[in-house]
Amino acid sequence: MAWYEKTTQRDAWRWLLPGRRAAYLLDAARAYLQADDPANAGRTVIEADRTAPAELRHRPAVREVVAQVARDPHR
Repeated sequence: MAWYEKTTQRDAWRWLLPGRRAAYLLDAARAYLQADDPANAGRTVIEADRTAPAELRHRPAVREVVAQVARDPHR
């Protein structure tokens, strides 16, 4: 997950379209889930929603990630 954090800290990150940033954040959330880190996955989905809410609210992939985070007993 160091790559995710490094990428979002670069100057070029702010020049990406919000939809592209949100898609990248969604991919990062999926990676957090694969690494068994649902707390960071949830935080990343929230950040993606703040970045481009209209882009994410109708994507089935977001629903899957949120459902996996919600099912975690340690949330």
